Amino acid sequence: MRIALTVLAFLLIIVTLIFSLNLKKELNKEKVSREVLLKKVKVFNILTILAVSLSFATIIYNYIDNATFISSNNDIEKYSSYLEQYRSNSDIHTELKSFPEKIEAIDVVEFAEFNRTGVFDGSYFIYLVYRYNEKEYKGELERIKSLSIEERKNENELVYIISDDKNNTKEYVLFDEENHTVSYVFNQLFENDELNVNKKYFIK
Repeated sequence: MRIALTVLAFLLIIVTLIFSLNLKKELNKEKVSREVLLKKVKVFNILTILAVSLSFATIIYNYIDNATFISSNNDIEKYSSYLEQYRSNSDIHTELKSFPEKIEAIDVVEFAEFNRTGVFDGSYFIYLVYRYNEKEYKGELERIKSLSIEERKNENELVYIISDDKNNTKEYVLFDEENHTVSYVFNQLFENDELNVNKKYFIK
């Protein structure tokens, strides 16, 4: 959105400048139709107003977008409270069904939660990498299969998509059979270059 606004504003300014040069040439002519000249002046005024308005809108949008910031948390002791907050947040378009209700800190490989509250849309990302024993791993695989709407392959891991809301919101689970680890991921509106997170956790 920001790039599109900036490019559009820049192009409109260029068009306005070119038109103003053309209008200046018309004014320097000895004989020029008053009617034609008035029409060109009106067009020039409209282009100028549009260029100024779009440039102003771009500046405001960039300021608002930059005014937001990303907060991050990795306190595994607050895992349950994060789940509760996410599930009760009306801005989040999934129920986080895949995430385990209870976990043991000793079996947690990785955990992090990120959020950015913007003026227009909130962005959220939470992931948990958890290690199971062989029996638990198989049981968890069956549970996730029953919740999934799609199965994929991502490098050496199986990926189960739990929810997919028009590419803006996704909940999915990655299974690493070799290490008996399961990665639970929820992402809403974050791009993979915005967070210091392994890129494999971003599924398109």
